[in-house]
Amino acid sequence: MNAITEACTAVGGQRALALALRISAPTVHQWINGARRVPEDRCPEIELACKGAVTCEQLRPDLSWVRVADSAWPHAEGRPLLDHAARLDPAPAAAA
Repeated sequence: MNAITEACTAVGGQRALALALRISAPTVHQWINGARRVPEDRCPEIELACKGAVTCEQLRPDLSWVRVADSAWPHAEGRPLLDHAARLDPAPAAAA
């Protein structure tokens, strides 16, 4: 079972997740069947909707996530944030 399917199960199904995110159920279905990736900005919303049962790191392991302390967040390590600096390519070495 993939992470987005697990998130749907945790909230009560595809329709329930779609309602929680205020999007269409077909969009969630596209994420489940792999036609589209879960957008990075939706990952924290999904994690929150499923009360931490599925994490951003599970939904999008291709991205670099960091956690900041937030006692209101359902994950013990805190709120997820994207580490955009980790996505930057290093500058090319200067010619000597």
